[in-house]
Amino acid sequence: NSSNNNGEEALEMAWNMLSSERFDARKLALESLLHMTDPNKSGWSTAQTMATSLLNPNGPIQERLSQAMLEYASMETIPDEVEQQPRMDPFGRMEPPSWMETKSVASMERTANTELGYLSLVTFSQVLRLAARTPTTWSDVSTFLDTCTVDLVGILLHKVNDVMERPHDAYYAIQCLAALNDCVPSLRPRIKGAHVVEEAQLVGESSHLALATVTGKLLVSLQV
Repeated sequence: NSSNNNGEEALEMAWNMLSSERFDARKLALESLLHMTDPNKSGWSTAQTMATSLLNPNGPIQERLSQAMLEYASMETIPDEVEQQPRMDPFGRMEPPSWMETKSVASMERTANTELGYLSLVTFSQVLRLAARTPTTWSDVSTFLDTCTVDLVGILLHKVNDVMERPHDAYYAIQCLAALNDCVPSLRPRIKGAHVVEEAQLVGESSHLALATVTGKLLVSLQV
């Protein structure tokens, strides 16, 4: 029908932007997906359709889009190198500016990837929460985990473990884990056994109320 066609066209446009070399295009693509998977902004039906398309892709474009988002969300944030003194040649002259420019470009790329990774993580948290509210899609989540090219649960637990450095990333990682816990109960022992959720709750109680709230809910559900 027309709504499905519109959704497919929107996802194709998002992929075209995400595959661009331009950072602003890739960022716009992820911001669009963030909007489309938010039921408060796009409506329940549209958000559900988009979430299903990312969890259970229909065709190569949706598969590439889902995989690219997963790769961005899985990126580990690498801090900038410790600032070094300008390098000198044997004659006491500063090296050509290309060294500093290369370092600056690398720093900008890390910053860009961090931002794109954050947008992807937030989008995945929305996608998984939508799936958790719809039991008929739980099998899609299980299949997605079985077929994705990375250990998504391990990556999310790692992000929670980095709660002191990146509390907002930990917050959305907790939301993802809570949704996965609902959709795929067999994951519960692994999530519970990692013991990082308790640590995140302590951090949340001292400095991040929203984080404390979601970790508290997850800890309760892990005891069931």
